[in-house]
Amino acid sequence: MKELADLNYKELDSLSVEEKLKFLEEEFNMYEMNSQLQYDISQLSENNIIKFLESVVNGKSNFEVTQAGEYPAKKVAGIYKHANIEESEFFELLRILYLNDYVEVFKYKEFHIEEESVNSIFDNTPDNTHQHRYNLHRLYKTSKELFNEENYNGMENKGSEATMYYKFLKYGTIVDKICSYNTLIRLSNKGIVTVK
Repeated sequence: MKELADLNYKELDSLSVEEKLKFLEEEFNMYEMNSQLQYDISQLSENNIIKFLESVVNGKSNFEVTQAGEYPAKKVAGIYKHANIEESEFFELLRILYLNDYVEVFKYKEFHIEEESVNSIFDNTPDNTHQHRYNLHRLYKTSKELFNEENYNGMENKGSEATMYYKFLKYGTIVDKICSYNTLIRLSNKGIVTVK
């Protein structure tokens, strides 16, 4: 079965309720895992954190995007080359620093929760999280009831759908997409303050 990010809107819309729930259960499981990893920041070497963040600023990338920020978003591949940190540790740092808001991802377009989901197929966008975020948004707009906490914690909670949507959007399987060489990241305001 394809990953959520690999589906176009036609494939997504043709899924059964059970198939949609399976995708969302995977999002929930990743949300739980990643929200626990967030606390691992206290176990990271401060020296390696600074080294990583400085590499985001100083690393050279074959593709950079400047967008409403002091520092451009750069491909993770260029940052990794500059960081001189072992690959598994580098991606662990990226995951935890993203989860703690030190780095942020370049987003070609935001999907606001109140905005309708327009039928779209995305090609050639520099944002490798775009299709994933669009698909989550489309699922939310077309099958909102599947986001209710009752489906994950067994307790019905009216109004929880938006909360779960945001949890999946920030901490779900999208984090695996972010932890790849083709992602464009930059320092957040928190990351800028830490480096300075």
